[in-house]
Amino acid sequence: MSNLLASLRSSANALDAVVQATGVTQNNIANAGTAGYAKQRVSLQARPFDPDNGLAGGVQFGPLQSARDQYVERSVRTQNAKTTHSETRSTTLTRLEQVLRLSSGDSVPAALNKFYAAVSAWAVAPDDPATRDNVLTAGGGVAMAFHGITQELDTIVAENGTELQSVVDRVNRLAEQIREYNVAIRRGFAGDAGVDAGIHATLDELSADIDVQAVRQDDGTFTLLLDGQHPLVMGEDQYDLKLSFEIPAGVPRPGSTPRATIRVGSGPEDRTSVIDGGRLGALLSFRHGALAEVNGDVTQKGEVERLAEKIVERLNHSWPPPGPAFMVAGASPMSIARTLQMNPALSAAMLDALDPGPPPVANGKALQMAKLANPGSDEDKLDGLSFSSFFGKIASNVGTQLNDANFDRQSQTHLMAQAQAFRDQISSVSLDEEALYMLEFQRAYEASARIVTVLDEMLQTAVNIGRG
Repeated sequence: MSNLLASLRSSANALDAVVQATGVTQNNIANAGTAGYAKQRVSLQARPFDPDNGLAGGVQFGPLQSARDQYVERSVRTQNAKTTHSETRSTTLTRLEQVLRLSSGDSVPAALNKFYAAVSAWAVAPDDPATRDNVLTAGGGVAMAFHGITQELDTIVAENGTELQSVVDRVNRLAEQIREYNVAIRRGFAGDAGVDAGIHATLDELSADIDVQAVRQDDGTFTLLLDGQHPLVMGEDQYDLKLSFEIPAGVPRPGSTPRATIRVGSGPEDRTSVIDGGRLGALLSFRHGALAEVNGDVTQKGEVERLAEKIVERLNHSWPPPGPAFMVAGASPMSIARTLQMNPALSAAMLDALDPGPPPVANGKALQMAKLANPGSDEDKLDGLSFSSFFGKIASNVGTQLNDANFDRQSQTHLMAQAQAFRDQISSVSLDEEALYMLEFQRAYEASARIVTVLDEMLQTAVNIGRG
């Protein structure tokens, strides 16, 4: 009789184990679309078998096993940072390239061509009032072309600053979520599938903005490290990123575009240089790289500013004293392109094409200005190029960077798809696979139930025999 009861208990335990295993499979199916969820598998363990001591064996429900592979997760996050970096770089360079359009009628090269045509016509008819008016109008067009491009560049700088702040705020918000999950883990939710899914979904989202190292500690919490050494989250403590736009004291370019500076927590150290991945790294790289090369910042004079400065210098050189300067700009040497204009003190009647020489040339001034279209002297060139060609070089450099960024974007997107597919193959829920497990557990349940039924009948028979 005792052996029958022991067998009945063993079968009941098997039924319980199968029911729990079925629950795990049902949970997998229910969370098939949950971001960050990794499928779980049951661990059925053998119970001790020792008939002499009443141990009838059987199976019991053991610890759950997650299909998540931390190495694969880390690879996906690293690739996500690279992919988002290349996408952001492509987007920002596209915006910059649009500003440096060469084919537009209001571009700097187009305005220069109109000016060269106007002064060439003036050289042919130096005393014609209409040609003089056209020279002033075309000169104003050059100034307006620079105003237009610098206004768009200022807009890009402002947009970049807004995006940087938005990304920093999002990084801090996501880091706060990780900190809250750490708190939950230390409160007893270390094995909770929902907490695990939430952590990895948050880490995936975070990796798009910044490339950080996520280290799982022995207690199940995650530590987030910037550059492998500067903590953003450690246990239940968080250290926010701090963004500022600074012009260091004593820099030789006061009033120019400030550089973006990133600090961690309350520390004074500048951590900007260690951020090179994700959306944040791309925005910083663009601001301090391609954008600064064109627009300038506290460390360098922008190419557009250099061009405007050279144009003012050479046009005014062709229009020497004692007359008023041909073109003027603001007092700050940092804002020539933004403040460039035809001298308001100069009227069409004051335009005199005579170059007193010696020898005097009736249309000498006009000819000097006109030859800037195809300069023969190095003094009339910038970096060995005509003004129009120099602007073309600026646009070409940005276009080359954009082409490289687009190629890298395609490559990184392909690698990202591969990394995600590999992770899905390992840890994502397959409904077909779960259906097979459900069928397997159903049959196991039916078999265990059948054994219980047989044992019940045997017990009933034994009881009846005892009554007889």
